[in-house]
Amino acid sequence: MTLQIYPAIPKPSYAYVMEHQLKTVVTDFESGTEQRNRRWRFPKRTFMLIYKVMELTATERDALYEFYQNRFGSYELFWYFDFQNRKWIDQYVGRGDGIEQTFDLPGYGTGAFEEGGFLTEAGDRLITEAGDVIVGDSLVTRPTIYVDGVEIEDYSFHEGTGEGGADQIIFGLYTPALGSLITADFTGYLRIQGRFRDDKLTEELIVSDPNKRFENLSVSIYEVRYT
Repeated sequence: MTLQIYPAIPKPSYAYVMEHQLKTVVTDFESGTEQRNRRWRFPKRTFMLIYKVMELTATERDALYEFYQNRFGSYELFWYFDFQNRKWIDQYVGRGDGIEQTFDLPGYGTGAFEEGGFLTEAGDRLITEAGDVIVGDSLVTRPTIYVDGVEIEDYSFHEGTGEGGADQIIFGLYTPALGSLITADFTGYLRIQGRFRDDKLTEELIVSDPNKRFENLSVSIYEVRYT
């Protein structure tokens, strides 16, 4: 089944919350020592978005409600692209099978520097929304790809050709071996496979006086592993 894409418009009205969750099992011993076992190689993320309902057009408001309703709450998975163009390190791409050479990257806008984004060198210098440039030393125009932790440069980059509009890489003469782990560092918009965390949407009505009314819509998106 082809997954739908969470609406890019409207954007959240407030600075939203993103949680990164790892899983470590800690065992305490009588001696006071402890043993830690890492269960997850990569984090799961939760995005908590808040919209000011009164600032949305009727079309934008309906798009959010309809997308939620058409997914049957938390039942159906979808693609979610983060709203921040930023640097992402050690992101899961896939596993080699000894045959496949084409892989979707977990994001888009990962192949070139974009206005409003970040430099990936010299301390992640920023271009502001107003267009003010804080100049760094260099720009990285391609993601860095690793197979089992070793950087691989033998690949071509394809913008937006993957599922849901994600960027893609195609390895050249190199083919990732069966079971090998493929990861990437990139600057762009993260893509996750997610679902609504709950079978409910939360609306908050704030009335400070009879002439003022603020209505917020809260949405939580929970990352689901697809391999």
